[in-house]
This record gives sequence, structure tokens and C-alpha cells, in this order.
Amino acid sequence: MSLRKVLFLLVLVCLFVPAVFAQEMPAAPEIVVTGAWARNTALEHRDMSDMAEPMDMSIGGVFIATVENLSAQPVRLISGSTPVSGIVELHQTTMENDVMSMGPLEGGVEIPAGAVVELESQGVHFMLVALNVDLVLGDAFSFTLVFELPEMNNETFEVVIGVPVLEEAPAAHTFAFFGLWARPTVAAPSEAEMGGMQMGDATPEATEAMGGMQMGDATPEATEAMGGMQMGDATPEATEAMGGMSGMQPRAGVSAVYMQIINRGASDDRLIAASTTVANLVQIHESRLVDDVMQMSEVEGGLPLPVGERVLLQPGGFHIMLMDLQQELVPGTAFLLTLTFESGAEITLAVPVYNAMQMG
Repeated sequence: MSLRKVLFLLVLVCLFVPAVFAQEMPAAPEIVVTGAWARNTALEHRDMSDMAEPMDMSIGGVFIATVENLSAQPVRLISGSTPVSGIVELHQTTMENDVMSMGPLEGGVEIPAGAVVELESQGVHFMLVALNVDLVLGDAFSFTLVFELPEMNNETFEVVIGVPVLEEAPAAHTFAFFGLWARPTVAAPSEAEMGGMQMGDATPEATEAMGGMQMGDATPEATEAMGGMQMGDATPEATEAMGGMSGMQPRAGVSAVYMQIINRGASDDRLIAASTTVANLVQIHESRLVDDVMQMSEVEGGLPLPVGERVLLQPGGFHIMLMDLQQELVPGTAFLLTLTFESGAEITLAVPVYNAMQMG
């Protein structure tokens, strides 16, 4: 069997094995985190530079957000973690006898089914106790929230979000965005040990680089569909199309952003554009099966967002395509993405970089 056929068989495995396991694993409760932000510690550091005894700036970066439990069972928020801080603690600020005090919150925060909990500086919040770097205005970082399921023997699950660094809370809006993630272009350490090949990375989005070729069609016709590209001639786009396979690590060039959106406003709207500094070209795309061939094209006129309905941007469907990347998308980081709507609204989100298809 030729090397080309072996590689195509491996891609077939990448496509179908994750789907089988996904069907066997129960879905984690749906958690919506909105209004997340962290304080700009770099600004605080400049403001305090003339103090005789400056505050220890390894402590700070209060993380504030609204956490909504959309599931039918209660959850308990118990901890958090982020690459930008060696220690993350769930704290609570209390007022007693006109004296304000703050300290670690034991036992976590209960969030009943369908309920909302506010994380705020004057109440429950996360403290980034041992910052590795200053949190600079305009940056973003990845943050992982850990929850327990009280009705399932305290089984835990994680929700990964992006957190922007701001001077004040972000403006309120009428959309719920959750399940955000961007596909990495470089391997995490555990991925490197596997030679860069990840089960489930061969998504339809990047088949645009392969001309809609079906896996398993390792024929002269299929080669022609790829523009004559041989397996050893993989471009960054084609490498992304094959999930970083062809005997090399994933390379920068293209990526995709996925999420779920609920329009909670009073009228229908459309997502008409997106932009980010990490890519020169950003388009709203759709993958669809046409005559047994997976194809991808730009969504003309924008993506409809009917009131009260959930719109999925996911592998194999709608997604935001990032092309001509200006930097590698490294697992554990985050970047800012601005969405533009037909109504005129512009909303900037922090998108975490990780492979959600590998989340347990």
C-alpha cells in the first residue's frame, strides 16, 4: 500500500473515531459566561510607581463575570486556573461592622439549574494571586473554570473561556456567546509526543484548501482536485485541512473560530463580519455536503440570528474562518475577535485557543 493511501486512511480514522466516542460520552452541562474581564494590572503598576512601598503586583487581576447555568441540574463552581497566574483563588468580599474583608471562599459557589451568579469585586470573584506577567490593556488570556455536579457524586467538568484585560466592565449587550474556541496552529506538548496528529482534527472547514476532496479518494482525479498537490507539498492551508498530518506539525496559515450564539434581543439580527489582529482575512463560512462532496464557501449576506434561537458555529457547519494568520495560535492563549452585526452593534470577544474536540 502506498504512503499516500496510508495517510488517507489515517485521515478517515481522524474523521470517524471522535464521532463514535462523542456519542458515548454524556454532554457536560451548558454554562454561559458573559461580561468576563480582568483588571489592567500594568496600569495599576504605573499609577503606584511613586509609592514609597509599592504594592506587590504579583497579586491582582480580579476576574469578574456573570455565570449562567442553562442545564437542568445544579452545578457548583469550585476553582479556576490560567497560564498567566501560578495561583488562582476563589475569594469573597464581605462587610461586617463597617469593615470590609476579603478571603478565600471555601466550598465553592452553588448555581441552581437555570440560575445566574454574579462574580464581582464586592462579592465572589477570582483572584489571580501569583501573576506571571502584567495584564496589559488590550490583551486577553485563557481561563478554565472548574465545576462540580452535586447530583452526580461531585463529578467535575471544565469550561474554558477567554478573558479580556480592560479598565472597566465591558458594555452590556443582548447576545449570549458560549462554547467559544479557536483551533490551534501549533501542537501542545502532549500533541508533540504524538507527532502532531490529533484524532478529530480533520474537519470539513479546511477542505477548501483541498478543493472539496473526499477522504479516501487517493486517485489521479483526487490529486487533480487538490490542484496537483502531492502529499509532500503540503501548504499551511492544506496542513490545517488535514489536521496537522502529512508527517509534520500543524503550521500557521489558517484556523477557525467556533461558538454558540443566542439572540436575546427584541428583534432579529445578522452577524455580517468579524475582524481580529491575528489574521489579515476573516470571513464567515459554511461547510456543507453537496453531491457527497464537502464544500466550504463564504456566507453571503451574513449569518441570520433570529430572536430566542440558538445558532451553532461548529466544525462541519457555520464557522468564522481566519486566513493569512499573522501569528501562531498557541494552545492556552487567547485573542480578541470583534463581531459586527447588521443592527450596527460591534462586540469584542476574547477567544481561547484550544481543541474543544479533545475535551473530556
